[in-house]
Amino acid sequence: MLEIYQRMVSSGLNDVVGGGDPHALGKINSNIIDKLAAIEPGMRVLDFGCGCGRIALPVLERLGSAGSLVGVDILPSMVSFCANEISPHFSNAEFFCLQADNSHYEKWRQQSSDSFQQLETLGDLPAASFDIVFAFSVFTHLNRADTQSYLREIAALLKPNGRAVLSVLFINDSSRMGNRLGLSSVPFGRSIFFKKAAYFGNQKDKLASVGYRESVFTKIAMKAGLDVCQIYYGAWPGRKGRKSYQDMISLQPRPVLPKHFDVARYLVKNPGLPFDASTSEGRRAAVRHYLNHGFFEGREI
Repeated sequence: MLEIYQRMVSSGLNDVVGGGDPHALGKINSNIIDKLAAIEPGMRVLDFGCGCGRIALPVLERLGSAGSLVGVDILPSMVSFCANEISPHFSNAEFFCLQADNSHYEKWRQQSSDSFQQLETLGDLPAASFDIVFAFSVFTHLNRADTQSYLREIAALLKPNGRAVLSVLFINDSSRMGNRLGLSSVPFGRSIFFKKAAYFGNQKDKLASVGYRESVFTKIAMKAGLDVCQIYYGAWPGRKGRKSYQDMISLQPRPVLPKHFDVARYLVKNPGLPFDASTSEGRRAAVRHYLNHGFFEGREI
């Protein structure tokens, strides 16, 4: 696979997604996903913002032939590279070009002569079909409206016990301190001390580096149907000894009682549950079981 990484560099596409050693960075980031979501052979994974595939490659190796990966990006050149360089080696990988605009990436939107699969929205992918959705350097380039929209779509794509792993620039007391001391690599300046939802590191190119107040981002995620599992704070504000540059957050779908949920049918579909649908106490216990266990276990309702 080293030849693919070398072509990432020689093509110039690796520079578009941040530069550095694509092989080393891919391995580091796949390890982060594994720690926050536990990649296992046979899983189905979505790489949202796949770029030139530097994280997709090590993830595919972990998934094995029984697993599968879907890569999505808004730049045709990235999708073409992945389709031409990665798919021939991994028949369980497919790549799509998402029809979406982003002012920061517009300067790199060269049209490709290659043909590839396209998506109008992430919602075109099958619902509740992914064990893991990961997105590196995506939500650091989105405004609030797009953040809300994509989080809702990700929530719908995850299996009940699935995980989303996203990189973010969180504005909190720690990152504000790094900014005040001049340690931050993202120049948020004095605006980082104002109580806003989103912060922009470049006023001329606002989507070049977007930070979110941590409490605001988690509220947006909850409204989208996602609960926070874990947050790992990265090195970007000057923190030492961190395994990732950006902050990382893992999320899981929030259990919600479906409108068509019927206790009696749930107990018939899942024999062996010790609840009596003829009593109010038994019905309440069955509902609690679904929300606490059945939802995440993917039980029939």
